[in-house]
Amino acid sequence: MNPMDLLSPSALEVKTFGRNSNLPFVQVSSIGVVRTLGESIRLSVADEIPLFLGVEGSWLYGVSFSKEEALEGEVFARIKMAFEQDGIDPSKVEAVLGPSLTFSHCPVSEEVVEKAYKDGLRLACKGTSGVKFIDPQMVTVFYLRRLGVKPENIFISDYDTFENPTLLYSALRGDKEKNIIEGILR
Repeated sequence: MNPMDLLSPSALEVKTFGRNSNLPFVQVSSIGVVRTLGESIRLSVADEIPLFLGVEGSWLYGVSFSKEEALEGEVFARIKMAFEQDGIDPSKVEAVLGPSLTFSHCPVSEEVVEKAYKDGLRLACKGTSGVKFIDPQMVTVFYLRRLGVKPENIFISDYDTFENPTLLYSALRGDKEKNIIEGILR
C-alpha cells in the first residue's frame, strides 16, 4: 500500500497510488474541502490533472480536471470563489499537481494555441514539426499564479501518466482503471 509518488510541502501531503499499490477499495470524491488535521481528499484520475491546495493546519481543497477544463479557466474561477468564501489568502496557499499528461501527449489545433496566446498562456504552448501542443500543467501554474499563489509554493509531480505504464494508469493508453491521488491536511 505504499504510494509510488509522494509530495510533502508543509501544508499537505499528497500520495499517488497507481498500478501496483494494492490499495484496497477507497471512497473517492471529485472535489472537496476539509478543515481537520489528518483529514483527506481522494481523487480518482487517469490523465486528468489532480490539484490540491492547502493552508497549513486549516484548509485543504482538492479537484481534478481535464486539459480542456484547464484551458477554459472555469475551474480556477471556482477556486477563486473558494478562496473568497473561506477567507483564504492565496499567498499562504501551497499547491500540488499530481501525475497527469504532459505537453507531448496534448496536441491541439492552431485555434486553441491562438486562444491560449490571447489568454496570456503563450509559454504553455509548444510546437514541433508542424504539430502544436499545450502543457496543461503549465496552464495550471499560470492560473494559480494569477490567483496569487506564490511560485515557490507550487509543486508538480515528476510523473506523466502516459509515459509510466508500469506505474500509472492512463486513459490515453486505453486503461480503464484509475489512479488514486490522496491529499492529506497537515
